[in-house]
Amino acid sequence: KKSNVISDIDLFIEKYGIGSDNVLFEITESGELDSGYATQNILESFHSRSLNLAIDDFGTGYSNLRYIKEMMFNLVKIDQAFIKGIKTNHYDYMVVKQFTELAHSLNLMVCYEGVETEEDFKCVRELKPDYVQGFYFSRAVPAKEFEEKYLGKENIF
Repeated sequence: KKSNVISDIDLFIEKYGIGSDNVLFEITESGELDSGYATQNILESFHSRSLNLAIDDFGTGYSNLRYIKEMMFNLVKIDQAFIKGIKTNHYDYMVVKQFTELAHSLNLMVCYEGVETEEDFKCVRELKPDYVQGFYFSRAVPAKEFEEKYLGKENIF
């Protein structure tokens, strides 16, 4: 129910003193999300609270640009299947490059998933994503180790 989800989020933000603009919800592209009234109401509630919304694994499902517009995403996470191919496949490279430029022109942020090596990082960096994600930076680590290793550091871009 909308009221439960939104009130739970409000309580969480208040309890932990988190700025709502620091909260990001990810919806997998292949996940079940319709553009009906109830969904739109929840998403509008997210945006009225400055909560961020990302579409994850973009390029693997059936989404189109209208879906991105209607669902009011702030961030598009391009699936690693495209990122892994950009060094050797001109098609993948051009799709990622052109989509990144389109997303930026629409004031959407872009994250590339699956950056595994220094070579991957060098290649994607020239395409100017807002964020990159992958094992090149780190495998999953416990919260304490993450805090010690990353919090308070400058952006590596």
